[in-house]
Amino acid sequence: MESYIRELEDKIGQTRILGKKVSYEIYDAEGIGSRQEKQLQEMYAQDYDVMLVNLVEPASAASVLTDAKDADIPVILFNREIDEKDLKISKNVWYVGTDARAAGVMQGGTVERSLEKTKQNT
Repeated sequence: MESYIRELEDKIGQTRILGKKVSYEIYDAEGIGSRQEKQLQEMYAQDYDVMLVNLVEPASAASVLTDAKDADIPVILFNREIDEKDLKISKNVWYVGTDARAAGVMQGGTVERSLEKTKQNT
């Protein structure tokens, strides 16, 4: 996630909308669902233009998306696959990611190939 955040900050730093620099705030729940919930409540109150969210607990997506809809804040979810029905809570919700099962298969294949190469070199 650290490299993703650095890259995102670089891109945001280079971006201008209507000639103005984009301002942003990064929150890190450090994998703690209750901390993320408090951070999200703060974001709704700040009336952000958009939120990018990596859910600690994908099962909380419906609640998060409903609150964002009520606050009229578009949400882009990433990294954690959520239930398809939750994406329909609002027209202003998007998911960026891959099928978790497919990603696991690809990762397993990468590990397998790496182990095979290691065996060949010993």
